[in-house]
Amino acid sequence: SFLDFVDEPEQFYWFVEHFLSVKFRVPKHLKDKNIHNFTPCLNRSWVSEFLKEYEEPFVNPVMKFLDKEQRLFFTYNFGDVEPQEEYKVFLSSVGSQMTAIKNLYSTVEDEQRKQLLKVIIENESTNDISVQCPTYNIKLHYTKECANSNNILKCIDEFLRKTCEKKTESKHPSADLCEHLQFLFESLKNPYLDNFKKFMTNSDFTLIKPQSVWNVPIFDIYKPKNYLDSVQNLDTECFKKLNSKNLIFLSFHDDIPNNPYYNVELQEIVKLSTYTYSIFDKLYNFFFVFKKSGAPISPVSVKELSHNITDFSFKEDNSEIQCQNVRKSLDLEVDVETMKGIAAEKLCKIIEKFILTKDDAGKPEKSDIHRGFRILCILISTHVEAYNIVRQLLNMESMISLTRYTSLYIHKFFKSVTLLKGNFLYKNNKAIRYSRACSKASLHVPSVLYRRNIYIPETFLSLYLGLSNLVSSNPSSPFFEYAIIEFLVTYYNKGSEKFVLYFISIISVLYINEYYYEQLSCFYPKEFELIKSRMIHPNIVDRILKGIDNLMKSTRYDKMRTMYLDFESSDIFSREKVFTALYNFDSFIKTNEQLKKKNLEEISEIPVQLETSNDGIGYRKQDVLYETDKPQTMDEASYEETVDEDAHHVNEKQHSAHFLDAIAEKDILEEKTKDQDLEIELYKYMGPLKEQSKSTSAASTSDELSGSEGPSTESTSTGNQGEDKTTDNTYKEMEELEEAEGTSNLKKGLEFYKSSLKLDQLDKEKPKKKKSKRKKKRDSSSDRNIIRRI
Repeated sequence: SFLDFVDEPEQFYWFVEHFLSVKFRVPKHLKDKNIHNFTPCLNRSWVSEFLKEYEEPFVNPVMKFLDKEQRLFFTYNFGDVEPQEEYKVFLSSVGSQMTAIKNLYSTVEDEQRKQLLKVIIENESTNDISVQCPTYNIKLHYTKECANSNNILKCIDEFLRKTCEKKTESKHPSADLCEHLQFLFESLKNPYLDNFKKFMTNSDFTLIKPQSVWNVPIFDIYKPKNYLDSVQNLDTECFKKLNSKNLIFLSFHDDIPNNPYYNVELQEIVKLSTYTYSIFDKLYNFFFVFKKSGAPISPVSVKELSHNITDFSFKEDNSEIQCQNVRKSLDLEVDVETMKGIAAEKLCKIIEKFILTKDDAGKPEKSDIHRGFRILCILISTHVEAYNIVRQLLNMESMISLTRYTSLYIHKFFKSVTLLKGNFLYKNNKAIRYSRACSKASLHVPSVLYRRNIYIPETFLSLYLGLSNLVSSNPSSPFFEYAIIEFLVTYYNKGSEKFVLYFISIISVLYINEYYYEQLSCFYPKEFELIKSRMIHPNIVDRILKGIDNLMKSTRYDKMRTMYLDFESSDIFSREKVFTALYNFDSFIKTNEQLKKKNLEEISEIPVQLETSNDGIGYRKQDVLYETDKPQTMDEASYEETVDEDAHHVNEKQHSAHFLDAIAEKDILEEKTKDQDLEIELYKYMGPLKEQSKSTSAASTSDELSGSEGPSTESTSTGNQGEDKTTDNTYKEMEELEEAEGTSNLKKGLEFYKSSLKLDQLDKEKPKKKKSKRKKKRDSSSDRNIIRRI
């Protein structure tokens, strides 16, 4: 009996319908009902292996002959052997395969092959086609004959037996079913046939049918004798309810398939770990449906690239910038410390503006953040980050101003609620969401702008080298746009927010290259010649941006653009709007009130996660140690580089004057001694000290830390009265000392500061005084040891 093998008719029905059967479809050129009437076949299914193939143009003999000639021709490596003229004609034909055969038919001389071609051509559109209509629909049995039976397995078993017996007695149309079943038996090979024998002879060998994936994964196990049990009442609707998402599996094996929808193994005693694992799988698959936006995008193929890219030449453009169309906006005289503080202030005002806006029309459905905010946050962070790089390249900034420190400041500033005290953000719960969104977004800027895992001045001081490393391509390459898109595809397929943030960061870096190239070329020609090769030409940037925009609009990547626009504004595609935002920020920087009043926040106490899984987003441990161990406050760090009035270079005089204007009068004493403070701090970056000097240097550093924290708390009233006198006296002593010893030299860039004034000389010149209530006295012996090490 057939049921002795399958054991369950529903499984056989599913097996035939979803694995062997196809729905009947009428070929397009046979749909004329006046010629062929396929109405009786439309509601039936057939097994593809039993179809009588209708006649098609049979081109195999010709193709085999042509292929033989081709192989023969290339075997001799393009020697004196020429291919047959017929093959030349076939290859030179333009159009489809049938067009080539018709062209060959008109020129071939061999009568035998000419007749073969004629038959192929004449049968191309003939209606003389025989189609065998499916004659049996297995679903009818258990929905009609056996619907009221107590044991559906036994009922269908009897029906099949009687039907097949009639085959020899009459030509009943249903007899074809027996042929189908016979084909299944004959087609079964190892391991199915062996497992069938095991199933029949070993009662421990069971057939397993998992239930729907949306339910608890319990498996129904059937043994060979189950179908004889009249108590068994199987649900006839079980398989009809399942669809492609609710997978079921027909197994003739004694194990459960290795599939995330099923349990790994069956156990008599349920283990908690296994239960938890299965629940995790269900939740993962459940939320995965909501997290993803459609099917994943497959990687682009070489064939598609060669078809879509028409120009494989490298991008080159050395044309001059039309400066009459460029608005002067960049000011290179602002130090980085001040600029990044102003950036945080500007972002606070942007958040305040969004929070006070009552219109919610700008908020996308899938986010509670206004459209365009992440763009402004990343754009300003990229601007300040690139500004630091440009200052480094022009030797206008000391190496103490660490490059990645810029984005890290913005990230940490908006991440902590305590740092937002005194700002509008601290008083509004909605603003906290904006600040954290900006904190997360700014972290992606250094990941795009710098070469990851490589932190050497020669490798990261560029406005595009990091982007090239990120996508493994060069801006001048014809594949650069595809390289960027394929990088973004990996994050789109994950359905993560990183796709949006990476996309904005990459586009912002490209715009920043264009911005600085234009500004430096038109208004800083000398500086421009020094760093011209570190930026991308604006015309090349425009070509890249246009190429990315066109790719995002294409059918293949349109889903990526749709997903982006669900969260963010389309302003990122507008050059005018992006540059307007940059110009507005530059105007904000140039206000004198901001330059004088802006003080950086102290953020050294906030921990930073060094080991991140954000694909290179992170910072060197040296950078973080510099922040967390830094003895000065952020206010003092703003003026780290101070140059005396009598410095040799005019730029340094202007820079020194700028700092004197920016600081308060009570801080002049600290500024005058900043060169000695800097020397003390540099020993941490110049290598470890010897064992005998570690203790003394540690004591000196701890004194400096405690001295820089501010006035002592012993006596507030008396300290305030004597503070001004102490400051005036010491300031006069510093002026006399400068006149006697001369000015100091400060070499910026890759060279460290070297002072002509020694701390021991300062101690000799200064009269012995009691410890100031505002600042503790340093240990001169430890200072001398530190200077010698430097």
